[in-house]
Amino acid sequence: MSLSLIPTELLLQISTHVQLQGLAALTRTSSRCYEILNPELYARGIASGLVMHMLFLAAEKGLPNTARACLSRRPSVPAEAAHYGLERKLLQRAAELGHAEVVKQLLLWEFSDPNAGNGGTFETPLKIAIFGGHTGMVQVFLEHDRVDCNFEDDYNRFTPLHLAAMRGFVDIAKLLLERADIKLDEQDFYRRTPLSYAAERGNTEVARLLLERNEVNHEAKDKEGKTPLDYAVSEGRAAVVRLLLAASATSSNDHSVLRDLKITAAAHARGFHKKSDRLKATIKKMGMRSK
Repeated sequence: MSLSLIPTELLLQISTHVQLQGLAALTRTSSRCYEILNPELYARGIASGLVMHMLFLAAEKGLPNTARACLSRRPSVPAEAAHYGLERKLLQRAAELGHAEVVKQLLLWEFSDPNAGNGGTFETPLKIAIFGGHTGMVQVFLEHDRVDCNFEDDYNRFTPLHLAAMRGFVDIAKLLLERADIKLDEQDFYRRTPLSYAAERGNTEVARLLLERNEVNHEAKDKEGKTPLDYAVSEGRAAVVRLLLAASATSSNDHSVLRDLKITAAAHARGFHKKSDRLKATIKKMGMRSK
């Protein structure tokens, strides 16, 4: 007989004869079993001191009610769990799987450090959410005051805005740019800015968002002396090249004809006159003539 067909009274009776791990497995068999058996799981789990196990279940399966019930008890992290950073991994795992409501509970009860990571490029919860493209999750983190929107990893020194620019996530970039404390031109280990990566990868809309901010330095040079325009040209990103050249040549007093002349002059100064196939293709896309 299917568990979903067993009468409620009998199901509750069965639950009293199984161990906690088996009870947790029963709650996952169907929504009905979860609704009936979850109160028993709370009671026995908390009584047995297995709050961390239940919190991991909540993070893994996306169970905000379970998370709330455990966190309301203000659990202390066992020494062994703290040694391995398991309380940190709770938030990371929930972020990775896109369980926004569980993340809200963990942030609300201040159980995990939202900026903690292992030094890896994508291992802080916010960066995990960005890398996975979880826009709603990113919004949850950015609305929380404790989350550092400019947090750099220990390896490449990428910030969240670097990641959004690399991945081309326009909505996530917009959310980051709404933070008053966002650093637009933060340089990574290679001294590259978010705009540099957006230009190289042809993420036109992210580049446009960045260039709309007057404080963005669109001519910032990296360790190799390359600017965002250099990367856009070398990769044949015609649409981004247009944006960057316009940003270089345009000012409030420019006449349209003078602006066009400046753009064309800048293009040739940057090497558009060279006859490499990629540059010629870019010139053709832009509607320019190559000499």
